[in-house]
Amino acid sequence: MACTTILVGKAASYDGSTMIARNDDSGSGHFTAKKFTVIHPEELPKIYRSVLSHVEIPLPEGALRFTAMPNAVEGKGIWAASGVNAANVGMTATETITSNPRVLGADPLVEYQPAKGEKPEVPGGIGEEDIVYLVLPYIHSAREGVLRLGSLLEQYGTPDKPPRFTYALTRGAHTEVTFANAYRAGASVRAVLEAAGLFDIFAARGMLVLHSAYIVTSAGEAILFSGPSGVGKSTQAALWERCAGARVINGDRALVDVGKKTANGIFYSGTSGISENVTAPVRAIVLLGQGSENRVFVPSPQAAFAGVLSQCAYYEWDARSAEQMTECVARLVSDVPVLRMDCLPDATAVETLRGKLGGI
Repeated sequence: MACTTILVGKAASYDGSTMIARNDDSGSGHFTAKKFTVIHPEELPKIYRSVLSHVEIPLPEGALRFTAMPNAVEGKGIWAASGVNAANVGMTATETITSNPRVLGADPLVEYQPAKGEKPEVPGGIGEEDIVYLVLPYIHSAREGVLRLGSLLEQYGTPDKPPRFTYALTRGAHTEVTFANAYRAGASVRAVLEAAGLFDIFAARGMLVLHSAYIVTSAGEAILFSGPSGVGKSTQAALWERCAGARVINGDRALVDVGKKTANGIFYSGTSGISENVTAPVRAIVLLGQGSENRVFVPSPQAAFAGVLSQCAYYEWDARSAEQMTECVARLVSDVPVLRMDCLPDATAVETLRGKLGGI
């Protein structure tokens, strides 16, 4: 879950109190423990040194006592997350997913460069790790906090790269996309379309982008080999091309029209580099797995739905996008055959699947 803050004002709480709650996320696949701590002015150093960017910043006198929620395990930065100081000013400082992207695009980027040979180390700017410790002990109002943080950014910059796109505004059929300065020169067509909400545009029209190797058989029908990277989609597509006269249309993606039950070309092609604009009726979606023998079967409706949804492109953090996609996938798996295939990476897999397709 992304960093999330919940603020409850006096008029909303049962007893008229003001409440603040927040969580601090961790990278995928691990949990970063946090701790609650109270920092007294005498515990603060004269010079602050960032663990990640190595920037050194002199700290002023007159610090206030404050609370913080830093990482419990040292080594990967402080990440104080949030706190309240003795002046009753609260601060949360790692909510980057909700930061104004246009401001991120304008922030001076100062990246950390480690020492290399005779070339000395170049410290980076201040980032998420540092902000609470640099700002909260020295402010008596939110306004002072904004001014202090702005001054620090002007002087030291930030090591955090801005997002690839900074702003997407849609009015009717027109969408304006503004890119961060750091990425503007290299912005690709794909990046522009994704920033404009390409997957939602497709879903609103009953279409979805499926992570799959898309082939057209000698009978003119599409088979979509779908599954996570490395499972063997490209291998199976190449086997069908060599052993069954099929044609590989796209090695990594297919644009599926749910209503028409067709597969269509799209400009995504992954590392395969194969991307043709061809439309064909979908014979089957094959959810791939690796096995010690070839086995093809019809999965349960729940497994078919989950398998296909996991390989669709949509904005998972957006409830509307997720709802549109689940509706599209539910319709797709009820109208188009979905198979599960655990297989070997050889020609026998082609014959096994051909036999199953002849019987469905």
